[in-house]
Amino acid sequence: MSVVLSQEEIIVGDAIAAALEKTWKWFLVGGVLTTLLGLVFLSWRHATLSTVTWFAGLLLFMIGLLEFGGALVAPRHRVLQIVQALLTIGVGITTVVWPHITLFVLGLLLGWILVLSGLVNVIAAFVARRVVSLWPSFVKGLIEVALGIWALRHPGDALVILVVVVGLWAVVSGLLGIVGAFGARHASRDWAAFKAGAS
Repeated sequence: MSVVLSQEEIIVGDAIAAALEKTWKWFLVGGVLTTLLGLVFLSWRHATLSTVTWFAGLLLFMIGLLEFGGALVAPRHRVLQIVQALLTIGVGITTVVWPHITLFVLGLLLGWILVLSGLVNVIAAFVARRVVSLWPSFVKGLIEVALGIWALRHPGDALVILVVVVGLWAVVSGLLGIVGAFGARHASRDWAAFKAGAS
């Protein structure tokens, strides 16, 4: 079944594809760094509350910056993404500035940020699905929601839970960021092929 594209969809698709091609390296570097940080954190056998707090703050700040960069690429529906990115950056800074935060508060902050980030990524995947394959964003969103709910259900149970949640989030976000970056590298070509096949 062929797809009929409106003039507005074509203009928006052209803008998104061009922006993705310009910023794919940004997401690749962010994905590699986030993956490495996650692997280091998961292998840390003697994580203390202070270590978890500093790492979670750094990770939230970095992921917030990456999400903010992604929000700037989207020509529409960017307000929710920008708000979510700024909240993530804000929670990251708060966590670093307030290092003696309790496990309960850290678990709640992390849980809500993950759920919000996951929902935004799922919505973004549906909004831009015609321009580029955004299944990495969709999968990342689902995993973030699941990890967020897990963190919210066990906000102060154990240090290990937060280490696992933060570490897994970093690794998954990083790997999917790398995959997404390579998909974005050829966004204009893929979008042109899609337009050619549409009637």
